[in-house]
Parts: sequence; C-alpha cells; structure tokens
Amino acid sequence: MENVPVSSFKLGEVDGKIEARDPDFEQLFYLGDGYYDELEEQNKYIIIGRKGTGKSVLINYYKKQIDKKDNAFCKIITVPSFMKRKLRNFDYGKLETEELEEFWKYVLLRELSVLILDNKVPLLESFKKRNFKNQDKNLDNHLELKEKELENIGKVNGKLANSFAGVSSEIETKETVSYKIKKYYDVIDELETEVTNFLAGSGSEYYLIFDDLEELDKKFKNDKEYFYEVVLSFFMALEYLNDLFYECGTKSKIMTTIRQDLLDIINLDSHNLNKIINSSSIKIEWYSPLSKENPEETQIMKMLLHKIRKSTPTFALLGNAELYEKVFPSSQEKSPEQQNNCLEYLMLRSFGRPRDLISFLKVYQKQYKNDLFFNFSNFDKCLRSYSDGFYIEIVNEINLNPYKKDVLSTIEVIKKMQKRYFKFNDLQTFYTQYKDIYSWNIASINKSCIDLYQLGVIGNCTRYPGKKKNTYWFSYRDGSPKEPDMNKEFVVHFALLNSFSL
Repeated sequence: MENVPVSSFKLGEVDGKIEARDPDFEQLFYLGDGYYDELEEQNKYIIIGRKGTGKSVLINYYKKQIDKKDNAFCKIITVPSFMKRKLRNFDYGKLETEELEEFWKYVLLRELSVLILDNKVPLLESFKKRNFKNQDKNLDNHLELKEKELENIGKVNGKLANSFAGVSSEIETKETVSYKIKKYYDVIDELETEVTNFLAGSGSEYYLIFDDLEELDKKFKNDKEYFYEVVLSFFMALEYLNDLFYECGTKSKIMTTIRQDLLDIINLDSHNLNKIINSSSIKIEWYSPLSKENPEETQIMKMLLHKIRKSTPTFALLGNAELYEKVFPSSQEKSPEQQNNCLEYLMLRSFGRPRDLISFLKVYQKQYKNDLFFNFSNFDKCLRSYSDGFYIEIVNEINLNPYKKDVLSTIEVIKKMQKRYFKFNDLQTFYTQYKDIYSWNIASINKSCIDLYQLGVIGNCTRYPGKKKNTYWFSYRDGSPKEPDMNKEFVVHFALLNSFSL
C-alpha cells in the first residue's frame, strides 16, 4: 500500500463557509449522522448547535443539493452581510417590542420575494392559465414597486417606523418618480397574500436560509434584553410563515441556524419558543461515550475517517476499524489496558465538536506534515497553538452573555490563582483577598462559576487517590448536570490549561 502523509488528508476547515468552497466538498461531506435527512423534512427549519458543530457546513451542503433540482432555488443569507446591505440605516429602537414580529414577517417575506423574482422559471404547462399569469404579474408589480421605492431613496434618516427602508421626508432622486410610499406594516398582508398565492400555484420550490443570527448582537451592544426580544420575534415570524407555506401546499420554507448558548438564554423566558424548538429543530451534537472503548464507532470519528478515505484513494477500500488503526494507531509498547486512545485524548481536550478536532489535527498536519499517521506521542506538542484558538472560541460565546464582564473577570481570578483543581470556597477567598489589587468587581462570583460551568470552561471532578482515572462532569457531556455542584471540586478544562498557563 502506498505511503500517504497526514498533510494530504482533507479534514475540512474551521469556517464552514470556506469548507464549502472546496471542489470536493460534497463527496467529503459526511451523511452518516442523519442531519441532512432530517433537514429535508418540511417541518424542520431550525438548526441548533454550539459554535463549531457544523451548522454552516450542513446548510451549504443542503443548498448544493437544492441547486441540483429542477425548479428549486435556495439562498443563504449571512446576517452580517445582510445587516450591511439592508439594515445598516435602521434604528431598531424606534420599534416597540410588540411590533418586532410584524417587522420580521415583512423582512422574511420581502427576502423570499426577491429570491422568487431572481429565479422565475418558465411556467409549467399545467399552470399556463390567464389567472396564474395575472397572479404572477401582480407579484412582480408589487415587488418592483417596492424596489423602485428603495432605489430612489438617496438619504435615510434611520427611522424604521416610517418604512422598511427607513423612508423619511428627505428624498433625493435622479429622476422624478411618483409612488405612494407605504409604511412597512401597511404592506405585510398584501405581500403575504401575493407570495402565498404564487407559491401555492407554482411548480417551483424556494428555500431561504439565515445564518449567523447571533451576529445581530452587534446592533444591540448596550441593550441585551432588547436583542433577545428581537431574536425571539424572529422565531415567532419564522413559525408563522412556515406554517402558512405548509397550509398553502408548497414545500418552500425559510430556515435559520442558531447557536445553542443564545437559544438557552432566550428560552428561559419564553414557553412558546420551546414548543417551536421541540417540533421544528435539528440539534447537532457529536459527543459520545463510545470514544473510550470503540472510538471508530463514534459519529465524529466516522466523519473524520470518511473525509480521510474520500481524500485519499489509497484508503478507499479500508473499513473504519482498519483505517482508524492505520491513521490513529495505539502505542505498541504498552499493554492493551494502557494503550493510548487518540480520540479519547482529543475528546478530553475539546467540546467534542468537529471544529475542535479539525483545529487540533490541522495544527498536527502543519507541524508534522510528513508523518504517515497521527502519532500520539506528538499530541502534547500541538497543544499550545490549539489551546489559544480554543479559548478565543469561548470568548466569542461569552460575548453573548449579559454578564460578560463578570464572567471574564472570574476567568482572570482562576488564572491568577494558578490551580487546575479548586474548591469554590478557595476561589471565593482568593477573589476577596486580591480583588482590590487587581481591580476586580464581580457582582456574584457564584453566578459566574455557574456560567463558566455551562460554557464548559470548568467542570466538576471527583479524584480518587492512587488511581489514574478520575470522574469528570462537564455541561456539554451527555448525562452531566446542567448546573455545577458547588460543593464538589472544580477542574479547568484540559484544552485551556496551556492558554491559562496552568
């Protein structure tokens, strides 16, 4: 068998959007987890997962499959670019909370309408009737009017309540065009009727996907509670419209991704959202207890082995067990009971997400590109570079927390205390003793510890004297409690030890 260096393995990218640009993306995509099959169900339109679990990869694969179908069209809208193009002038503060859902209905209907107008296909023979053509024309005329309203607005004063485009009395145009400009909430019913009538009679399917919804947070840096209301209203509008589409007999739908941490915060005060999530979502999870005994049988390792097999023809016919042993071999000098398990090592130093494992292995590929397998004895040497990136990912999640400053300050307390394992009372005592020296001002260090546990920065631990194996509880693991036991010992996540210099 030909020798193949690890640097030739296409494991994917940290950024799902970049990974989707690879010419081999579709053959490298792993279908064995069943998430794509779930997304094909009409009632599934919310994709949930922690940052780095593969939400963007999934929707990009989904779009590529839709694009292959006749008379089916799909568009992914990343919220950051959407904010720059369409929402940059809007003053959300002008909207009352009760108006938000209507506003989102308009935004979603309008974006779906643009997708329809951009991808009109020749009418199917069975629909070549006068009434359908008139209905089709009505949709065009209605939306073209709205587009001309937008195109002829030269200056915007940002008052969202005036119209979707922020139309004010100050308007500049290169040509004189007379249109009656309506407020955005005055056209919702009309737009809804035009869109649903078109979809009901169309032989085409239209799919709109919103990604990076949490990036809306940048619009509300000083008002987290209002931001949460904005996102909650988005989901209410999403449910309303998808129910409407289902009732009119179309397979078209509007989808979104959302990070688990943001969803958890919003869900605390909304019983209605929980109903939507339970019936209409796909939750992407990868952590598996099989990583110890049968690593090659875990979904996350099957995904990695699939990518290696597809990117390396030499390994095309190898089964999972044989390929795992070839690429992630156990140390030969140890007894079976002591042999190192590469996947267990990676899972202990990650949140069990594809992004974590891919990030670590790409560090290895860079440092040991000529190795013919991932050598366990070199793993520790890759930790420094990996650990810093892992911490940056956590900070991105912390940025959504309403108590961000307290959480970050508590991390600094842990760093200064210089202990991998600690009791809560020891942390509290250390904070009280040094808070004036380091200018710490944490409202509740107890609350911050709970937040850090839920983020996976720290976990609970029971250590057994004289034994190598301890018992750990981290919030992202199946079977672990969602809140920490404040009486148990805490442990800093192994992936952060290098970054925290512990």
